[in-house]
Amino acid sequence: MQKRLFLLLCVVLLTKKFVIAQATDTAFAAVSYNFLYMADTTKPAEISSEKMMLYIGKYMSAYRSYGMVLRDSEMVAVASAMELQFQSGRVTFPGVKNKGSFEAVYKDQGGNKLYHVEKLQKEYLLEETLPEINWAISPETKNIQELKCQKATANFRGRSYVAWFCSELPYSNGPWKLGGLPGLIVEAADDKNEIVFRFAGYENMNGKSMPMILPKMAIRATDNEFKKLREFADRDPEGFILNVQSPTFKWITPPSDPKRLIQQASKNPIERTAN
Repeated sequence: MQKRLFLLLCVVLLTKKFVIAQATDTAFAAVSYNFLYMADTTKPAEISSEKMMLYIGKYMSAYRSYGMVLRDSEMVAVASAMELQFQSGRVTFPGVKNKGSFEAVYKDQGGNKLYHVEKLQKEYLLEETLPEINWAISPETKNIQELKCQKATANFRGRSYVAWFCSELPYSNGPWKLGGLPGLIVEAADDKNEIVFRFAGYENMNGKSMPMILPKMAIRATDNEFKKLREFADRDPEGFILNVQSPTFKWITPPSDPKRLIQQASKNPIERTAN
């Protein structure tokens, strides 16, 4: 038991050091959104919600679950506590309370890249060119929590979006993969209100340390590779789990004739098309 806890401690401490070493930019502003999502169109009354954070730096931004931000801070605190306990010879692992979605979006505006983190048993890092969204800016304005915002509309990844941006916050950024307007996107929603990003607050970081980090340990993949992997997981979940647990696992070629097919609920992906 002591050996297992020691190894766990080593992993946590190494992770802590690794995360600090891989910082790529530091945020100077933080925007919070309430993300509302209808995951299944056959169950329109079931709307999932999660608090999301957009951290904005000079060159890079990070859009992550607030629960996962808290979890990261908690893990650092747990690692420090375990380090002190190990010195006394009494090591216990208190567990981690905070949870959130693993999905995250990093925009590297300096390198014109967008990185999308997905979780499917293991963590995957998908890379693409920073998308150019063809916004049509309207003269219509409204106030959102004392911020004067202007309306813009665009078609993006198979959905029609209405966004409200604030030019007084001159950051060409926004929640998720949205951005490219002459000001921060404060709120946005698709025309069916199946995807909603609702503004919850803005703050200057005021010198707080908030590094934005790409998960270097994640498996690099293309969108097409990950799509095939998810399709295989949906068709044959048991077979997928057995294969993904292999230490040598990287990719699976989906079988042409899977042994078991399962009935899937009607899905409602945020991205309906690739562009």
